[in-house]
Amino acid sequence: LVKDLIGIPINYFSVGVIYAGSVSILYPILVIQNGVDASFFAAAVSLVTLFWSFKIFFGLLCDTLPIFGHKWKPYVVIGWVLCAAMLVVLASMGDDVSPTT
Repeated sequence: LVKDLIGIPINYFSVGVIYAGSVSILYPILVIQNGVDASFFAAAVSLVTLFWSFKIFFGLLCDTLPIFGHKWKPYVVIGWVLCAAMLVVLASMGDDVSPTT
């Protein structure tokens, strides 16, 4: 791969890991630990995957409103900063989680 373009496959791989992880963690937390019913679980999965459907609109936003003259890079950085911040918030909320319950 060309050195300038290596970030694109790395970004798509990372998005896939985060996307799959966010969907697969819902079952153990919601159903096993909290005992929610199937309809609530299905609604939670739909909510998590909802923004994947808006990919085309985010692409249009990036193309029409560049930040500091750049179309894609600032939006990718903003997205990863928001993702990291939310992961830190979620990690700080997990004090009472144990592997046996």
